[in-house]
Amino acid sequence: MLFTCFPQLPPEVRLKIWEAALPESQIIYIFLASTPKSNSPQLVAEASEKDALQSLYFTCKDSHNTLKARYKCYFRDRLQNAVWLDNEIDTLYLEDFSMYTFMNNGEQSSQTIDFKSVRNLAIDIPLLLDTSLQSHSFSLDVAKPSYLLIECFANLKQVAFVESSQQSFGVEVLKQLYQDFKSNYQSWRKESPRQHHDATILDRLEFKVISHKEFNSLDAW
Repeated sequence: MLFTCFPQLPPEVRLKIWEAALPESQIIYIFLASTPKSNSPQLVAEASEKDALQSLYFTCKDSHNTLKARYKCYFRDRLQNAVWLDNEIDTLYLEDFSMYTFMNNGEQSSQTIDFKSVRNLAIDIPLLLDTSLQSHSFSLDVAKPSYLLIECFANLKQVAFVESSQQSFGVEVLKQLYQDFKSNYQSWRKESPRQHHDATILDRLEFKVISHKEFNSLDAW
C-alpha cells in the first residue's frame, strides 16, 4: 500500500521519517575475494546494512541527502567498493588474511583522514587452540598484524575480539588474553622500534570479546 500523501508532508516531517529509516549501526566486513575484473583476490567491503543504505541512496533527493548527512564514503583508494560509514557507531571488521593488504594499499595509512575517522574496530581473537591438549594460548604471530592495524587508527576507541564459531572462552582465559595482548605489544615494539610510536595506545582503548553470533546480530554493540 503506497503512502501517496508523503510528498505533501512538511519538509521537517519528511526529514524525520528519512532519519528514522537510517540503520542504527552496521558492520563493515572487509575481506579478500576474487572479482570478475581481476585474477587475483582483491579487497572487498560488505556492509551489513547494504540494502537499506542503497535504498535510501536511490529513493529520492531527500533520502539521498539524509544518507549523505550522516554517512561518509571511505577507503576508495584501497577497496574495490568504497564503504558508507557512520564512524561514531559503525564497526570495521577485518579478517586476519586481509589486514596486511588493507594496510599496504593506497596512501600511507596512518596519515589518511579515512583511518583517523574510524572509532570501532573488530578483529579475530589472537588465541590458538591446541586440539590435542584442548588448551588455548596467546599467539604473537597472530597478534602482530592486529598491532600494526590498531596503530593505523589514531582515533580508535574500541576493539572487539571476535570468537570463531568453534571457540568459546571462560573469564580467566579472557583476562589473561587482555594481559598478554598488552604486555606482548610493549615487548614487540621494543624489539621493533617505530618512529612516533605511541606506547600508550592500547591503554586508551576499550577491549571486549564477543561471539560470532552476538557480533553478527549487533546485540553486543
